[in-house]
Amino acid sequence: MGAWAGGVEITFRSSPEYYLYGCFTPGSPQHFPNALPYDSDNVRVWTITRKKTPAMTLVIHCDDKEVVNLVISNLTCTQDVAPWSWDVVEIYLDDSNSATVYYRPGIPKAEIGIAHLSSDEIPLTQALLFDGDYNTTAISQNYTLLDNKPENFAIILVLKHVTRIKMIRILNRVDCCRDRLIGFKVIIREEEVGNSKAITCGTIEEESLEYEFACEGVGYRVSLRNSNPIEWVNLAEVEVYGERDFQFPSMIPVVDAEMTTVEESHPVTNLYDGDYRTFALSSQSDQLPPISRAGSPSSIHFVITISLGSFSYKIRSIRLINRFDGERDTITGFDVFIMDGSIDDQYIGSVSEDGRADYSFRDGGIGNKVELRKNSTVHSVNLAEVEVYGTLLGKQCTIGH
Repeated sequence: MGAWAGGVEITFRSSPEYYLYGCFTPGSPQHFPNALPYDSDNVRVWTITRKKTPAMTLVIHCDDKEVVNLVISNLTCTQDVAPWSWDVVEIYLDDSNSATVYYRPGIPKAEIGIAHLSSDEIPLTQALLFDGDYNTTAISQNYTLLDNKPENFAIILVLKHVTRIKMIRILNRVDCCRDRLIGFKVIIREEEVGNSKAITCGTIEEESLEYEFACEGVGYRVSLRNSNPIEWVNLAEVEVYGERDFQFPSMIPVVDAEMTTVEESHPVTNLYDGDYRTFALSSQSDQLPPISRAGSPSSIHFVITISLGSFSYKIRSIRLINRFDGERDTITGFDVFIMDGSIDDQYIGSVSEDGRADYSFRDGGIGNKVELRKNSTVHSVNLAEVEVYGTLLGKQCTIGH
């Protein structure tokens, strides 16, 4: 058996071959010049790309390994090769030799850092939304029975970088129940310094295996939301396509971090390791004495301090990435400050909502430290990542020195 797309056919035999309609002699498929990276029983993904510059070239990958790189302009072809509407085709072949063809634009796929569902049937199921496997499915619980909140079911994906989003692709559950996504709106939370707004890309109106929304916005958060009563929700994958926006203030490197208490198994370095799936965890801290800070009440019970080094920065944005696998309410009530030894601490905002995947604070200031403070007793605290965005001002100096 085989699968074809836009004049390119891949035949799946004991020794797979490929064929270009109008370019090769009819009935003469070609062997792949490079060795294939799998055993015959493994799941694999074929990616067919037509590159237009510097010359028309056909590139085929199997499970991310390049197996064909052919300059088409060197051939005598009687028809255009790969005349599909997008520039890339993915052929997904599962272990039962069943092939599914997906089309996507020839622009980069944005890297997703974390996902959050309003409820999960299986712990860690949200990670299945961006694991690259179209056969795995994220499944929600019976949401109508949870906390008496049948409305506003949300699936939120947080990108690792602010991205100029061009398209969002949603892959539905393969084996059944594809009608459960009907009614969901696809939304980009567009980010601007000092501002944030929602862009609605469209609504899922019918049952389908795949949905594509050509929608432009600059941000790092994409969500699917449904305000109707929901019983069950399932989908296989969410893919976001676009270029990283380098005009947005860059991330400031974190030099060090401290917490009032911390477990050795979940160290404070997890707050700035770039991995949203690791988190820093406090040891039990409800019996600790209050902490003193100038200009703040003496009832501070827990502090997380992020150090940016000896240089001062004009901080434009602060992001807190919550723990992805549960217990997302432990940072509720924390106040966020920017600190600089030469001026008073600057209050930026507070974490006032439970359970969000991430929190953004866009009221900036000047400093070289960011601090999170809790003015009431804390039993346990966990947080995945702290990201600080801004520009360097320069090293502090004193006149005459």
